[in-house]
Amino acid sequence: MQIEQLSIDLLKKVRNGEDYADILGKFEKIKTREMVSSLSNDEKRKAFWINIYNAFSIIFLKSNPCLMENQKCRYLLFSNKRIIFGENKLSLNNILHGIIRHSKVWWAKGYLSKMYTYKFERRLRIRNFDNRIHFAINYGNKSSPPVRIYDSGGINQQLELSTKLFLDSEVKFFEEENMVTISQIFNWYAGDFGGRKGILEFLKKYKKIPQESTPMIIYTPFIWTPGTGDF
Repeated sequence: MQIEQLSIDLLKKVRNGEDYADILGKFEKIKTREMVSSLSNDEKRKAFWINIYNAFSIIFLKSNPCLMENQKCRYLLFSNKRIIFGENKLSLNNILHGIIRHSKVWWAKGYLSKMYTYKFERRLRIRNFDNRIHFAINYGNKSSPPVRIYDSGGINQQLELSTKLFLDSEVKFFEEENMVTISQIFNWYAGDFGGRKGILEFLKKYKKIPQESTPMIIYTPFIWTPGTGDF
């Protein structure tokens, strides 16, 4: 079974408004060992789990847009375990923080790892965390990166492009004030970027601030109005 391709097919059908029940049925019957065998490296796992996360963000919000209305509803959106792979029920939080971010405590900004992880997570999580995934994950709102389809053959180039495009649209440097405004995503996951120093180095790497500068960082408000961006 081409498991990575199923994630691509699911996302295509979801965004095109086509019926995807057959794919969910295949996921419900799948064995963990099949997933481990098929998703055998980080490139395949990154592409698969990013596609899965974004597909289910759209699925959940299309079925109930009010899940974005307030903080309590958003908590339910991200924490309810409604994504089924065989005997395993996952939430969006399980996928992002457990599998994609390699078992991080969700509220600790990337500075703490979980003390306990379950077997499915350990066997299928991304081995070497890639902080560029933050510019591929869509939370179903207008401040999120756009939904795009990822595949293992081009995942590195695709994440690089998504990162550059997101930074181009979100980062603004004000030379006279020595200040830079950036997405709230950097604040939520500061530890994933190495804290303030690491964030500045990341911005320099992508030529968003001058190499010699150490500007004050301002995080822009995150707009939770529903919207999955461009496909």
